[in-house]
Amino acid sequence: MIADEEFDAALFIMRQPTDAAQVAVDDVKVYATLQARAALAGFELVRMPGGDYVVGRWGMVRAFPDAAQIEAFLRQVGAPGA
Repeated sequence: MIADEEFDAALFIMRQPTDAAQVAVDDVKVYATLQARAALAGFELVRMPGGDYVVGRWGMVRAFPDAAQIEAFLRQVGAPGA
């Protein structure tokens, strides 16, 4: 019989992406979802070559280093939830 802690650890490991291709697909999905939510709120979201993101509207832009900060921004401006 497997202890609860070992079972939880095994499930966590099983849920982790196992290869770089899956990680890349997940990253693209997250970006596409954030981009769509931004568009619904009237903003444009662009990923820059260096990996940062830029959100813009009405000629004004704001840079974000990661998806978590974009998520917080979208909540702040009232973008539809994911």
